[in-house]
Amino acid sequence: MNENISEITERMFATATIDDPVFARQLFLDMESSLPINVRINEIGFQALKEQGVYLAEPNTVYEMDKVFYAGDMAGILCSISAKDAEVSSCDQDDQKSKALVMSLTHLRIDTSHPLATKIREYQKLRSMRLAIANSGRTLKPIKSKKNKKGFGA
Repeated sequence: MNENISEITERMFATATIDDPVFARQLFLDMESSLPINVRINEIGFQALKEQGVYLAEPNTVYEMDKVFYAGDMAGILCSISAKDAEVSSCDQDDQKSKALVMSLTHLRIDTSHPLATKIREYQKLRSMRLAIANSGRTLKPIKSKKNKKGFGA
């Protein structure tokens, strides 16, 4: 249990079958170095929060992503987003003090002018597609990274 968090994260990238480990790792590092990032929550994200008893006041509110994590195949890239006190309400009165939300990157929208917007949308599209295939009951083979190959078959 003396493992460093980065070692655990690296192992999760290495064993990922839903995400392309090289692409997801690079995006994770790029996002980490670009924090904070302004985001909005998409409709699926709003629905997931409602099911957990968390209600957000305004659907087009801009939130600030202040931390990223990698949760492997279970959730992919997770983002901690902060909300102002007035924006979040919960059924649980004790939970009112906690205003940080952790959401999958696939449930967030990023401004198109952000330098990582294209990479993030590509990640979201690929992850959603691979999750749909996995949920259909078909077996997924791990993704082989697209490296510059030389020789036959390139």
